[in-house]
Amino acid sequence: MKLAIVGASARAAAHSALRAGFQVVAADLFADRDLRAACCATRIADYPDALPGWLASVDADAWMYTGALENRPDLIRQMAAIKPLWGCDASAVERVRDVASLHMLIKEAGIAYPETCQAPDGLPQDGSWLCKLPHSSSESGVWL
Repeated sequence: MKLAIVGASARAAAHSALRAGFQVVAADLFADRDLRAACCATRIADYPDALPGWLASVDADAWMYTGALENRPDLIRQMAAIKPLWGCDASAVERVRDVASLHMLIKEAGIAYPETCQAPDGLPQDGSWLCKLPHSSSESGVWL
Protein backbone atom coordinates (compact mmCIF):
# COMPACT_ATOMS: atom_id res chain seq x y z
CA MET A 1 0.00 0.00 0.00
CA LYS A 2 1.44 3.36 -1.04
CA LEU A 3 0.55 6.35 1.13
CA ALA A 4 1.00 9.99 0.15
CA ILE A 5 1.77 12.26 3.10
CA VAL A 6 1.46 16.03 2.87
CA GLY A 7 1.86 18.90 5.31
CA ALA A 8 4.14 21.71 6.37
CA SER A 9 6.58 19.00 7.47
CA ALA A 10 5.89 15.40 6.48
CA ARG A 11 9.10 13.88 7.89
CA ALA A 12 7.83 12.43 11.20
CA ALA A 13 4.65 11.00 9.68
CA ALA A 14 6.59 9.55 6.75
CA HIS A 15 9.07 7.80 9.04
CA SER A 16 6.21 6.43 11.15
CA ALA A 17 4.36 5.14 8.07
CA LEU A 18 7.54 3.53 6.75
CA ARG A 19 8.09 1.76 10.09
CA ALA A 20 4.49 0.50 9.85
CA GLY A 21 5.31 -1.09 6.49
CA PHE A 22 3.80 1.42 4.06
CA GLN A 23 5.46 2.70 0.93
CA VAL A 24 5.52 6.49 1.16
CA VAL A 25 5.64 9.49 -1.12
CA ALA A 26 5.69 12.86 0.60
CA ALA A 27 5.35 16.55 -0.12
CA ASP A 28 6.05 19.43 2.23
CA LEU A 29 7.76 22.80 2.56
CA PHE A 30 11.25 21.35 2.93
CA ALA A 31 11.84 17.89 1.40
CA ASP A 32 14.90 17.86 3.65
CA ARG A 33 17.72 15.36 3.44
CA ASP A 34 16.23 13.02 6.07
CA LEU A 35 12.91 12.84 4.25
CA ARG A 36 14.52 12.39 0.83
CA ALA A 37 16.68 9.58 2.20
CA ALA A 38 13.59 7.77 3.46
CA CYS A 39 11.17 8.17 0.56
CA CYS A 40 10.40 10.01 -2.64
CA ALA A 41 9.90 13.58 -1.39
CA THR A 42 8.89 16.77 -3.14
CA ARG A 43 9.35 20.33 -1.91
CA ILE A 44 6.17 22.27 -2.67
CA ALA A 45 7.21 25.83 -3.52
CA ASP A 46 3.62 27.08 -3.80
CA TYR A 47 2.58 25.51 -0.49
CA PRO A 48 -0.17 24.62 0.19
CA ASP A 49 -2.00 25.61 -2.99
CA ALA A 50 0.03 23.28 -5.24
CA LEU A 51 -0.71 20.19 -3.11
CA PRO A 52 -3.82 19.06 -5.04
CA GLY A 53 -1.87 19.04 -8.31
CA TRP A 54 0.96 17.10 -6.70
CA LEU A 55 -1.46 14.57 -5.21
CA ALA A 56 -3.15 14.05 -8.58
CA SER A 57 0.25 13.40 -10.17
CA VAL A 58 1.63 10.78 -7.76
CA ASP A 59 1.05 7.05 -7.61
CA ALA A 60 -0.58 6.50 -4.21
CA ASP A 61 -3.50 4.47 -2.90
CA ALA A 62 -4.49 6.99 -0.23
CA TRP A 63 -3.22 10.15 1.42
CA MET A 64 -3.01 11.80 4.81
CA TYR A 65 -2.08 15.25 6.04
CA THR A 66 0.02 16.54 8.90
CA GLY A 67 0.08 19.82 10.77
CA ALA A 68 -1.04 23.15 9.35
CA LEU A 69 -3.44 21.74 6.76
CA GLU A 70 -6.18 21.78 9.39
CA ASN A 71 -6.28 25.49 8.57
CA ARG A 72 -7.36 24.70 5.00
CA PRO A 73 -10.46 22.48 5.01
CA ASP A 74 -11.08 23.69 1.45
CA LEU A 75 -7.87 21.96 0.33
CA ILE A 76 -8.66 18.86 2.38
CA ARG A 77 -12.04 18.65 0.63
CA GLN A 78 -10.49 19.20 -2.81
CA MET A 79 -7.76 16.61 -2.25
CA ALA A 80 -10.19 14.04 -0.82
CA ALA A 81 -11.95 14.13 -4.19
CA ILE A 82 -8.65 13.14 -5.86
CA LYS A 83 -7.60 10.17 -3.72
CA PRO A 84 -9.00 8.48 -0.59
CA LEU A 85 -8.17 10.40 2.60
CA TRP A 86 -6.98 8.55 5.68
CA GLY A 87 -7.84 10.96 8.46
CA CYS A 88 -10.30 13.63 9.47
CA ASP A 89 -12.30 14.93 6.53
CA ALA A 90 -12.96 18.61 5.90
CA SER A 91 -16.31 18.64 7.69
CA ALA A 92 -14.77 17.13 10.85
CA VAL A 93 -12.00 19.73 10.75
CA GLU A 94 -14.54 22.53 10.34
CA ARG A 95 -16.57 21.26 13.31
CA VAL A 96 -13.61 20.95 15.67
CA ARG A 97 -12.30 24.39 14.63
CA ASP A 98 -15.63 25.99 15.58
CA VAL A 99 -14.45 27.16 19.01
CA ALA A 100 -17.93 27.81 20.45
CA SER A 101 -19.20 24.33 19.48
CA LEU A 102 -16.00 22.68 20.68
CA HIS A 103 -16.21 24.41 24.06
CA MET A 104 -19.86 23.38 24.44
CA LEU A 105 -18.92 19.73 23.84
CA ILE A 106 -15.98 19.97 26.24
CA LYS A 107 -18.18 21.55 28.92
CA GLU A 108 -20.92 18.92 28.45
CA ALA A 109 -18.28 16.21 28.86
CA GLY A 110 -17.14 17.77 32.15
CA ILE A 111 -13.63 18.46 30.89
CA ALA A 112 -11.86 21.50 32.34
CA TYR A 113 -10.50 24.02 29.86
CA PRO A 114 -9.08 27.53 30.19
CA GLU A 115 -11.19 30.64 29.78
CA THR A 116 -11.20 31.48 26.10
CA CYS A 117 -11.83 34.70 24.19
CA GLN A 118 -12.40 35.08 20.46
CA ALA A 119 -10.36 38.31 20.23
CA PRO A 120 -7.55 39.80 22.34
CA ASP A 121 -9.28 43.19 22.60
CA GLY A 122 -9.41 44.36 26.21
CA LEU A 123 -7.30 41.54 27.64
CA PRO A 124 -4.66 42.48 30.22
CA GLN A 125 -1.19 43.02 28.76
CA ASP A 126 0.55 41.57 31.84
CA GLY A 127 1.37 38.17 30.34
CA SER A 128 -1.49 36.41 32.14
CA TRP A 129 -3.18 35.45 28.84
CA LEU A 130 -1.80 33.23 26.10
CA CYS A 131 -3.02 34.38 22.69
CA LYS A 132 -3.02 32.33 19.50
CA LEU A 133 -4.30 33.27 16.09
CA PRO A 134 -7.13 30.94 15.00
CA HIS A 135 -5.52 29.96 11.68
CA SER A 136 -1.95 29.55 12.88
CA SER A 137 -0.06 26.35 13.54
CA SER A 138 2.77 25.26 15.74
CA GLU A 139 4.13 28.22 17.67
CA SER A 140 3.44 30.78 14.94
CA GLY A 141 0.84 33.36 15.86
CA VAL A 142 1.29 32.84 19.63
CA TRP A 143 2.05 35.64 22.06
CA LEU A 144 1.58 36.60 25.72
